[in-house]
Amino acid sequence: MPARSIRLGDDAGVASALVTTSQQIGASVGTALLSTIAASATAQYLAHRNPTSVVTAVATVHGYNVASLVAVGILVGSAVICGLIVTGRPYTEGGAVATPRSQNPRQGVASSTA
Repeated sequence: MPARSIRLGDDAGVASALVTTSQQIGASVGTALLSTIAASATAQYLAHRNPTSVVTAVATVHGYNVASLVAVGILVGSAVICGLIVTGRPYTEGGAVATPRSQNPRQGVASSTA
């Protein structure tokens, strides 16, 4: 969610910059982590094998497969955490839970044909 979509007044630009910076750093660290995992898995695969061109190709695919499985695990874990945190209830400006209005949008509206 973009930070500028929240009513922050004068601090909206700062909040938006902070969110963008956090996303960039997270993407960089995540890419570095998954690359390290892939390289480590590839090296472990090649440790006890004769490194021919076919074995090297299979080791590379194995490394990418392991990194992809780790990424899927992170994604599923994040989805579970988000599912537990996000409640779907609307909030008011003060942070209190808003009471839902009636499902009938015309309820409480004075009739003009009285």
